[in-house]
Order: sequence, then C-alpha cells, then structure tokens
Amino acid sequence: MSTKTTYSENYAVLKRIADQFREGGPEDIDSLVESFKEARAAYKACRERLIAIKDEIEAEIRTVAPTN
Repeated sequence: MSTKTTYSENYAVLKRIADQFREGGPEDIDSLVESFKEARAAYKACRERLIAIKDEIEAEIRTVAPTN
C-alpha cells in the first residue's frame, strides 16, 4: 500500500498552513519551523505533480497535432 499523498491532500496542507499564517501564525512559535517544513514538502509534491500533468498533456497534444 502506498503512503504517497495526492495533489489534493498536499494542496489542503498548503491551504491550512497559509490560512494559519494569515491569522497570525502558529500559536506555538516553536512549531513555526515544522510548519514551514511541512509546507515546503507539500509545495514540492504539488509542483512535481503539476509538472507531470503538464508533460502528459503536452504528450497527448503531440499525438493528435497535425504534422506539417
């Protein structure tokens, strides 16, 4: 069984942490670095998935695009 998180799960992590910072940041200042690390990991996973999807779409377009 895979423990890999989905794009949606990672996006939810980013949203939760962003919302937390918009509201003044974590209540416990010691958790600031951990929140940052968690957000950075979620961002990296989202970015990698977006790149993979972009590559898949471009490959599909190449298969149906007329060649001149």
